[in-house]
Order: sequence, then structure tokens, then C-alpha cells
Amino acid sequence: AQGLLEMKNVIAPVRTEAVDLKSGEIRITNLYDFTGLSHLILKWKVEKDGEVVDSGMLDNIRIAPQKFKTISLPYTLPEIPDGRYFLTVTYTRKTGIVWAEAGFEVCFKQFELPVGKVKKVMLGRSDMPSIHVAQTEKEIIIKGADFKYEFDRHYGSFTSIEYNGIKMISSKPKFNIWRAPTDNDRNIKRKWMTEGFDSIDIHTYSVTIASEDERHISICTDFSLGSYSKIPVARAGSVWTVYGSGDILMETRVNVKKGAPFLPRFGLQLHMPKGNEL
Repeated sequence: AQGLLEMKNVIAPVRTEAVDLKSGEIRITNLYDFTGLSHLILKWKVEKDGEVVDSGMLDNIRIAPQKFKTISLPYTLPEIPDGRYFLTVTYTRKTGIVWAEAGFEVCFKQFELPVGKVKKVMLGRSDMPSIHVAQTEKEIIIKGADFKYEFDRHYGSFTSIEYNGIKMISSKPKFNIWRAPTDNDRNIKRKWMTEGFDSIDIHTYSVTIASEDERHISICTDFSLGSYSKIPVARAGSVWTVYGSGDILMETRVNVKKGAPFLPRFGLQLHMPKGNEL
């Protein structure tokens, strides 16, 4: 679960801090009380826009318990910005033990490197490429220079988002209000489950095209969120706007049922196909 991964980082036994990222200097602090760091391997990599451009490893980290050391990683950065650069430092076990195999990731830290900002070019709508829209009883198909999107009229969401021929989603984007309760939710959790927050479904009432020209289309959806046999907990409306640049903008307004307990969360779930990881 995502929460456990966050907790793992909070209680990490090694702290990594930036000293001078331009020259590769970082400070490593050993937070163990009785153990050195010789059982760990430090691996680092520099990525430019998601692609590894440099990497290295240190397998002889000697820092006493509750002590720190400043080291330099031998990477170089470009003088002229040509993308976003990130440094990731990972600590893995050299050998296996009862609870972890050799190579187990104990903790990691990531920094954005100071290479300056690439100048962004903002396109006005009149400067964007044109789109082609085709409609059927079931869906709205939007094609651009390098993308193809399919919007389901009955469900009120995208069923396919393709960019340069690559599928970017494996299922329909879905609004969600549920999350795993924590210990602090032990009282409110009963009210959430009584309202059916843990089994929410979407009911779409209408899908209409609000505006359209050769460079954009805006699709409006009217829907509710509720559990089976329950009064909907929320009534909502979304506007999905697709531009010729391929950008998708979504604005949602939600009215929660009067007297309902506060929502655990509200968001949109997107599932990507396997193989799209960086």
C-alpha cells in the first residue's frame, strides 16, 4: 500500500541531504544506534526527463552510528538547460537476512538538480494544431496530429487515450472517494461504510458537447456518486476539454448530500498499462 511506502521513508535508517547539488555534494547521516553502514550499497543515478544519463555505485560506506559524512558524486550538469534533471540515491542490502534478500531497497532519496529552467513555449488556441471529431451513438472520437482519444457517451469518461500510438490508460478514469481508513478514522469509518462510501459507483445522467471548433472540444457530463440502493452521496458535473495540442483539461464541481459525513477523499483514478513505468 502507498501508505506503507511512505512510512518506510519516514523511518528510513539513512538520511540523505543536499549540500551542493551542482558539484555533486551530499551529506549522509547514519541514524542507526549501533550499526554502521558497511552492509549497504549506495547506488545513484541522474535522469534527464526520465532517461538515465549517468550513474554510479559506492559499496564501501563507512559511517559510524549517529554520525554523518559528506561525499561527492562524480556527475556533471549541462551549462545550458535542456530538460529537467533528477538525482536518485538508493541504499540496498549487500547480503540477505531473515526479513530481506540481498539487493533489498532499504531507503532512497531524490533531488531535482539545479540546471535552470527550460523556456516554455505557450501556445494560444489559434496556434494549436487542428483536431478531427467523429461521433457515434456510443462514443466521441477525437483525433489530433499525434493523439487519438475515445470518450464513452454512456459512462461519461475516456475509454482510450493514445499518444503517438501508445495506450496511456488501461481502464476508464474513475472518480473515487474511498481510501483505507486509519486508526484515527475508527469512529467515522462506521458512518462512511453505512453510507456505502467503500462501494461507490458512478451513474451518468447526460453527456453533451458544450463547445467545439477545429482546435478544441469541450464535453460536459452530469453524474452522481453513490452506493447501490443508497441515495447518492454527491451530485457532480465535469467539463472535459481537449485541445489540438493534445492537452486534456478537466474541471469538476461537486455537491455533497446534506448531512453526509465528510468524504474520505475525492479524486480521479487513472490506471496506466504495464510497461509505461520510467
